Amino acid sequence: GARSAFVGAVYARTVDLGCDASFAAHMHPTEAPLPSVPAGTMASSPASGNGLGLSFALAQNRPNPVRTSAMTTLRFTLPGDRNVRLEVFDVTGRVVKTLVQGPMAAGVHSLSWNGTGSNGSRLPSGVYMYRLVAGNDRAQRKMILID
Repeated sequence: GARSAFVGAVYARTVDLGCDASFAAHMHPTEAPLPSVPAGTMASSPASGNGLGLSFALAQNRPNPVRTSAMTTLRFTLPGDRNVRLEVFDVTGRVVKTLVQGPMAAGVHSLSWNGTGSNGSRLPSGVYMYRLVAGNDRAQRKMILID
């Protein structure tokens, strides 16, 4: 109706507007499709068999580099239900933290990490790797912790 407003998110294939309405599409930075997954692959696709049309992907953590006193976000997509393990390694290859281990549903997943090791203490500045193993799929990326 006249003078109506909508604030929030709309997830739809199409949006029909009245003749006096306007629509400004945008994505919140933390909700944008993963950089390693073309936006087209995130649409529903019956050929994929999972109904979601997702591909396995591990995005670069954000922010990167990350301050040792802050949080960083790690995002990944799973095309189907999988047994998942997401671990952080130091430059010597030692696992310093297991972030996720166990079954997860298909979809886009996001988690935060505060730069601590398995014992809860802050890790020193340096280069770290994080690796996602989900079924037969594997991906690894580098991140930097700084003071």
